[in-house]
Formats: sequence, structure tokens, C-alpha cells
Amino acid sequence: MSGTITERGFPLRIIVTGGRAYVRATAAFLRELHAPAGVCGLICGRYVELSAARARQLAQGLSLASLTRSLTGPAPAISRAGTTTVDGRPADVLRTASGGTIDVATVGRAYPLAVASADHHGALTFRQWDRVPAPAAPPKSQIVNLGNLG
Repeated sequence: MSGTITERGFPLRIIVTGGRAYVRATAAFLRELHAPAGVCGLICGRYVELSAARARQLAQGLSLASLTRSLTGPAPAISRAGTTTVDGRPADVLRTASGGTIDVATVGRAYPLAVASADHHGALTFRQWDRVPAPAAPPKSQIVNLGNLG
């Protein structure tokens, strides 16, 4: 998987592939880690490879199952709430008893296209089901080995 997560206002670019995880170092990321100010000059813009244990932990926390955990388990009461389009694709809108919505494709396979919480402060949009190739690791020249910075 690869993507960008925004946490407390700063974006974090992550690549997980082949059992390895990489995080792109930015000034905001290093501030969050309370790293010395001079470290950014050495590694900002490059990827830090995480340990195998951290990579597994990160991959588990960012899996589709964990991101959609609130949608699994006992099925909530759902009612049909009309139709919409998501990125130009027609969809049925399903509403949960708590007011959250799930937009499901009506053309082709019935994949979820978007999920929104009841307060709409949290939402996921799924754009490229079965079309995205596995991400590649960053080039070796862009990977930082923190053990060599000593």
C-alpha cells in the first residue's frame, strides 16, 4: 500500500511493500518525533525504512479491514436513501441507523465507492478498485539508514 495520512495537520507519506515500510521524512514529521533541528538537513525529502516489526504494525493498522472495522461485525440497520454519483460513477446511497452513509456502485461490481460517518467529519473514498498496481519501494538513493547517521 502507499498513500498519505494527515495527522494533527501534517501529511505523512507512507509506502508499505514487500514486508518493508518507508516513511518520507519531513520537517513536520521530525518535529513530531522531537528530533534535533539539524536532522532535517540530512534526511528531509528522503524515506526512512522502518524495522520489520514496525512495518508489520503499520501495515496492520492501515489495512482495509482496520480502516473499515466499524462497518464489520453485526450489520447495522441500513436503509436505501436514494442515488448519487461518486467521481462520475452512479451509486446507491445506503444510510445507517446512526446517519452514516455508504455509496455503492450500481454499474459493474457493487463495490463501495465512499463511506462517511454520521457527522461527516470522517470519510473514505475508494477510487481505483482492482486497478492500482502494487507500490514499489523508493529508489535506494532515497532511503535513509538511520544507523549510519550516528
